[in-house]
Amino acid sequence: MKRHAPLGLLLGLAGNFALGYALYRLLLLGGCGEPGQPPCPEGPGWAVVLLPAGIIVSIVSTFLGGGALAFLGTFLAVGVGSLAAAFRTTHDEIRGFATLFGAVFAAVPLLLLLLGLWLRRGAKAKRREAERLVTGGGKAVGTVLEVRDTGVTINEDPRVALKLRIEPTDGAPAFVGEKTITVSRVRIPRPGDRFPIWYDPAAPTRFGIGTDVSPEAPPEVRALFEQAAARPAEPAPSGDPFEQIERLHRLHASGAITDAEYEATKARLLAQIGEIPR
Repeated sequence: MKRHAPLGLLLGLAGNFALGYALYRLLLLGGCGEPGQPPCPEGPGWAVVLLPAGIIVSIVSTFLGGGALAFLGTFLAVGVGSLAAAFRTTHDEIRGFATLFGAVFAAVPLLLLLLGLWLRRGAKAKRREAERLVTGGGKAVGTVLEVRDTGVTINEDPRVALKLRIEPTDGAPAFVGEKTITVSRVRIPRPGDRFPIWYDPAAPTRFGIGTDVSPEAPPEVRALFEQAAARPAEPAPSGDPFEQIERLHRLHASGAITDAEYEATKARLLAQIGEIPR
């Protein structure tokens, strides 16, 4: 794709120019021959052929590396060609139509450009915030308490709302936080899953979740991922079952184990109690 980008951009520029100029010429011919208007030329002229040719070349250029620039250029060409015709024509109806038509088409790429710049600015701000939390924020391990589907997908990956119990690694009091993130559709978090958390000690509700780590990540980042991946130990299989149930209840109340893990272990311990001779 990168190899064909210059070709796509050049074809897109040529197709956009042909499209805009042909539309300009055809709109000027719209009122010809009427009283007070210039006479019509013989036949529709080359503009009739140039218009569809410009459309075809503009479309093809998007697949040859022109991409979004060639696509938006098509809208801009239609808008500029129409507005130029509105400026030159003396026909009131053609002027009104060309002005409205051109303004709509010219506004589309400009609005999309502004939207893209706004989204890029927001993405950079989020990246800076994440870097600030990782380098200077508090560290914690978050256990998923609840997962809600937001109904939104991005590139076929769902956005989910997570409710987590967040336990700082320095022993500070645990707290509950909520975060909406985009996750892989084949790796959707479940209650009980644990993730590394970086949070702002001054405002703990502002935190970031680590969902993936690269081999090039700093050692302290990889260490927190490893700590989150380590499951908390459940009560030892030997010893007094009543004491084990009490410890199990404390683990469940703290959010360290899931409801399913709690019920399964409790059932096993109760079965052991039932086997004790009375």
